Amino acid sequence: MINIKTGNELTREGRIWGVVLIVIFTLLPVIFIVAIWPDRLPAIGEHSAMIYQWRWFNVQLADHLPTTGPYLSLNSIIFLLVAMAGFLGSMIHIATSFTNFVGAEQFKKSWIPWYFVKPFTATGVALILYFVLRAGLLNLGDSNQVNLYGLVTLSALAGLFTDKATIKLEEVFTVIFKPKDARPDKLEKDKVNVAVSGIAPRELVINQQNQLLISGGDTGTQLLKLKINHVDIPDFTIRPNGISFSYALPEELNGLQNIPLQIFDEKGTELFRKEIQFRK
Repeated sequence: MINIKTGNELTREGRIWGVVLIVIFTLLPVIFIVAIWPDRLPAIGEHSAMIYQWRWFNVQLADHLPTTGPYLSLNSIIFLLVAMAGFLGSMIHIATSFTNFVGAEQFKKSWIPWYFVKPFTATGVALILYFVLRAGLLNLGDSNQVNLYGLVTLSALAGLFTDKATIKLEEVFTVIFKPKDARPDKLEKDKVNVAVSGIAPRELVINQQNQLLISGGDTGTQLLKLKINHVDIPDFTIRPNGISFSYALPEELNGLQNIPLQIFDEKGTELFRKEIQFRK
């Protein structure tokens, strides 16, 4: 008899430890953000070294470079705030996920590594998103013009919705690194060049299976579509030196003198067209 274990795979103690860890790691970035939040940003045009005297919960802008005591630059503070906000957003996502799965008795231990890795990947995504924004997608100006509340909010949302933020970054990467080649004679790796030298036989017999051979260029590795009179030919063989197939001409085409034979690539682009004749 096979016993199948269903429901939560966590014991009561495991659930308690999970809740305690989530609460702790959710509060830590909140405390850290509050502890390093600067008292003010340099005003536009203000002569300032943009250096802050660093004391926990009391980070003050210095008028000149301090000679003693720990200090942080404005950029360092921004990096830390963005990273912690991304971590916080991810912890909110983790807390929601954990309580939902435990409450529904569907938690699986195999997902435990995800709960540990997720906050750090969200932190990285938040930092990358910040770099992208500062690179020029949004006009944030100089460091002393940065809206800290806006950056922290955006970073927290990036951590909360890491998958969507990653998709957005993928779109940005595609736009930036997708070159446009306007050469009229360029070679495209997915473009098929079919050089047809002949079609045999030249005439098809109505109401009879005709064995056709389209001889020509190297089409052995290409994905092609073949049509006669705008109707797909499902079964054909692509050879290194041509295409062969069997075709029965329907009787309703008896009144026509010729019909088109077309070759298309996998994208639907017509590569070759020729009118073929038939007889009774």
